[in-house]
Amino acid sequence: MPLSRTSRALVGAAAIALLTLLAYIPALRAGYAWDDPDHVPQAPFQRTGTFLKWIWFKPGATPQYYPLTHTTFWIESHIWGMNPAGYHAVNVLLQIANSLLLWAVLRRLNVAAAWLAAAIFAVHPINVESVAWITERKNTLSAFFYFLSFLLAMRVWKIDREPSGPQHASAAGTINWPAYALCLTCFVAAVLSKTVTSTLPAALVLVLWWKHRRLDRRDVLMLLPFLAVALGVALLTSGMEQWNVGAYGSEFMLSFAERCLIAGRALWFYTAKLFWPARLAFIYPRWNVDPAELWQWTFPAAVIIAITVLWLLRGRLGRGPLVAALFFIVTLFPALGFINVYPMRFSFVADHFQYLAGIGLIVVAVQLFWRLPGPQAVRCLATTALLACLTFLTCRQARAYKDEPTLWRDTLAKNPACWLAMDNLGVDAANRGDDHAALTWYDRSLAVYPAQPEAHLLRGQLFMSEGQAEDAEREFAAAVAVAPGDTRTAVRAGQAVARLLAARGRLEEAAQKYQQVLAIEPRLEPARLEYALLLRRLNRPDQAIDQYQKAIEQNPDSVAARSALSEMLFQAGYLNDAMQIIAQAIDIEPGPTLRNNYGVMLLKARRPAEAAQQFSSAIAARPDFAEAYDGLGSALEAQGNVAAAIAMYQKALSLKPDFPAARDHLAHVRRPPS
Repeated sequence: MPLSRTSRALVGAAAIALLTLLAYIPALRAGYAWDDPDHVPQAPFQRTGTFLKWIWFKPGATPQYYPLTHTTFWIESHIWGMNPAGYHAVNVLLQIANSLLLWAVLRRLNVAAAWLAAAIFAVHPINVESVAWITERKNTLSAFFYFLSFLLAMRVWKIDREPSGPQHASAAGTINWPAYALCLTCFVAAVLSKTVTSTLPAALVLVLWWKHRRLDRRDVLMLLPFLAVALGVALLTSGMEQWNVGAYGSEFMLSFAERCLIAGRALWFYTAKLFWPARLAFIYPRWNVDPAELWQWTFPAAVIIAITVLWLLRGRLGRGPLVAALFFIVTLFPALGFINVYPMRFSFVADHFQYLAGIGLIVVAVQLFWRLPGPQAVRCLATTALLACLTFLTCRQARAYKDEPTLWRDTLAKNPACWLAMDNLGVDAANRGDDHAALTWYDRSLAVYPAQPEAHLLRGQLFMSEGQAEDAEREFAAAVAVAPGDTRTAVRAGQAVARLLAARGRLEEAAQKYQQVLAIEPRLEPARLEYALLLRRLNRPDQAIDQYQKAIEQNPDSVAARSALSEMLFQAGYLNDAMQIIAQAIDIEPGPTLRNNYGVMLLKARRPAEAAQQFSSAIAARPDFAEAYDGLGSALEAQGNVAAAIAMYQKALSLKPDFPAARDHLAHVRRPPS
C-alpha cells in the first residue's frame, strides 16, 4: 500500500534529520574553536541583563552587530553555561531545520527532486564550517529566518508551484498583509543574525522574474522596505567591520581591478569545492592578485561568458538555470572581495561564505541528475550512494573541529603556509607552559609572513612573562615597525610597553606611554583604567579620579571604573559619593565583591542593617567569601547580635585561617567588658 503524502513527508523529514545527526556526531562531541570565546559569554558580567542590553543597543560590545545571534548565546549561557555540547547541538538542530525549510521552499517552487537537493544541503561537507563551528551560529540562525521569510514571501506574492500564470499579488489585486508583515519581520530577524542575508530581496526579484516573467510597480513598492533594511544593516556592518573588527590597513588596499580578479576566481573556487569537496580547509591560501597577469582575467571572463550563454539559451533551457547561477553570484556578493571583511587578511575565500549561495548550484546539479535517462532503481541507488558518501565526508571533516589545536593542525596540513595557524599553535603551546615550542611556532610564522605584527606581539608577551624586558621591548618595537600606520598594532604594542615600564618601576615613562596610547584610541577602557591605577601609584589621586570619570563618560556601564572610583572616594573620605557610585555599579553588575565593598561603606556610614543585606547577598553569590562573612559579623555585632556575629567570624576564619581582621574581631567580641 503506497504511503500517503503526509506519511511520505514525515519519512523524508526523518531521513534528513537522521542523515544530519549521523554526519555531525563529531561536532556534538567537539569543544571550542577559534573566535568562539568572543561569541559565547565567558565572564559573569556577560551573562547579566546589562550585557544583553549592550548586545542590542551598544554596537561594538560584540565583534559584529548580530544581536539576535548573540542573544541566543546569552540565553544558552544560562542553560548549559560553558559546556560546548549545548551550543553545538543547537547548531546541528538549526541545520536540520534549515534543510527541512529548504525542502519546503523548493517544493513550493516546483523544483524536481526537491528532497534530494535539501538532503545534499544537509550533509554537504562544504557546510561543516557553518555547523561545526560555534561562531558560525550566525549562518545557521540567519538561514533559518531567511528560509521562513522566503516561504512567507511566496505566499504574499502568490508564487504557485506552477510557473504559468501571473498569479502574484499584483495580478490578484489583494495582498495578504499579515503574511507580508511576518515575512518582513523574519527578514529583519535574519539580518540581525547575520548581514549576508540582506541579499534576500535580490533573490526574491530573481524568483519573481523566473515565475511571473515580470515585476510591476506594486511588486517594487512592496520590496522597498526589504531593500531599506538591507541597505541599513549592510552599511552598519561594513562600518563595524572596519572600526571594530579591524578590516583596514595595507592588506585591504586593493584596486577595483584586483577585486574583480578576486571575485571571478572566488566564484570558480566555490563551484569547484561544491562539486569536488576535497581538502576543505579552515583557512585557504591567500592568492597573489596581479592585474598584469592576463591568465588571472580568465576567471572573471569565464563568469561573464557563462552568464551570457545561460541568458542566450533561456528560451531553450528556461530561466531556471540562469536564475540559479545569478542567485549563486548575488548571494555570494558580500564575500566576493568588493567589500572589506576581516578574513581577507588571511584568505579571500572561506567555506562558510557559500552556505546559502551554494544552494543555487546544488539545485541545478540535482535537476541535471534527475533528468538523466535510466531505470528508477539505478537512480535511487546512485542517490543513496551519493548521500552516504557526503555524510561520510562531512563526518570526517567535522572531526577537525574537535578543539582549536586540532583545527589549526588540520589547517596546516592543507595550507602549510598559514601563518595564522602557526601563531595560534604558538599561543596554545605558551598556554601549556611550553615556551620553547611557542617561540618555534612564532619564528616559523614570521619566516612565512615577515610583514605581520602579530607574531612579534606574541613573542613580546612571552618574553614579558619570562622577565626578559629588553627582548620584549625589542619585539614590540618590531611589531610597530612592520605595520606602520596600523593603529591596532600601535595601541597593542604601546599598552604592552607601558605595562612593561610600570613593572620595571619606570612609572613616569609608563605614564607617558599610556598617554600616547589613549591619544590614539581614547575608547580603550583597559588602558585608561591601567593608567588611572598608575597615577594612584604616582600619588596623583586627582588625575586618577579624572581618568576614572572619563572612563565612565565614555562607557556609563563600566563596572570596573565605577568600582575603582568609589574605592578612591571612600579612601579620601567622600563616603556619600562613594556609596552612590558603587550602588550604580551594583545595579549594572551585582557581583559579590561589589556588594561586599558596599557593605563596608554602609558600616562606615553606621547603617548596619543595610550592610548586613549586602554581605548576605555577597555570601549567597559566593559561599566561600571569607571577607563577606567577616563583614556580616561586624554588621550583626553592631546590631547587638553577638552570638550570630561570633558564628560569622568563626566561619570567616575556617575559610581563611590567616585572616587577621576576622581574628581581631572575634577576639574583640569575646573580650569581657571592662
